[in-house]
Amino acid sequence: MEYIARHLEDVILKASDFFPVVMVCGQRQIGKSTLLRHLQEDARSYINLDDVRYRRLALEDPVAFLDSLGTPLFIDEFQRAPNLLLEIKRRVDARILDNVPTTGIYWLSGSQKFTMLKDVSESLAGRVGLFDLLGLSAAELEARDSSPFYTDLTALKTRLAKAKKKSLAQIYERIFVGGMPALHASQVDREWYFSSFINTYLERDIYMLSDVGKLEQFYDFLLFLAARTGQILNYNDIAKSIGISLPTAKAWVGILVRSGVLYLLRPFASNLSKRLTKSPKLYFLDTGLCAYLTRWPNA
Repeated sequence: MEYIARHLEDVILKASDFFPVVMVCGQRQIGKSTLLRHLQEDARSYINLDDVRYRRLALEDPVAFLDSLGTPLFIDEFQRAPNLLLEIKRRVDARILDNVPTTGIYWLSGSQKFTMLKDVSESLAGRVGLFDLLGLSAAELEARDSSPFYTDLTALKTRLAKAKKKSLAQIYERIFVGGMPALHASQVDREWYFSSFINTYLERDIYMLSDVGKLEQFYDFLLFLAARTGQILNYNDIAKSIGISLPTAKAWVGILVRSGVLYLLRPFASNLSKRLTKSPKLYFLDTGLCAYLTRWPNA
């Protein structure tokens, strides 16, 4: 599979030269592991906690687990053993007290952002560089430099000069395919890919985050939201249409946000309290997944 360079590469390496721990979060199959494996030095060990043998040891004896692997270390699917954080913190603090270099000793990645961030904020505050990896951007697909978005006219003109002009058909194709790296770096069939993605997401991530009861009903809920991407979030409408309670609708939206599928965009207002009280709009972070769920047959 072809590797597509990501704009976070240099930033992650700089963070690894400053922080003891670097963590990359993001939706499943968004390219977290591929990115970090690409940057990984020969001396850095790699372990994936999807492997039940390593996960069991990490859960039962984090001291023995970390002792056996040494440093520097990259732990993939880290959310499966969050109890490792306290032992990582102890080891980082011990190195600091002993005046031993601590930078970049642990790299962590996982697909349950807010679950991981909650544990990290309690254990590794000030010791970790956090990154949220999204799907491939237009600049990454076109192998060109990117810069932060500014509304300044000069900045917009500079940005426009670098962009590659696209036809309307090309724009629709980009929306239809989305930003999942596997769909751009290989010849995998789009329908098969998203079908497998949904099955994996429902069977693994959803049950790990929360017991949602019937998966069929949650799938209907997912389809309902996909048909309303870009619209104002209305919990009462969702609950009534799907036949679930209002608390359940709020909990399920929270699950989709935590696992990187949805993004809630709050409205802009000069008054901060209005920003917080007005209803946000909901967006699927991957347009290809949204198009698949809403049954669009082609671009």
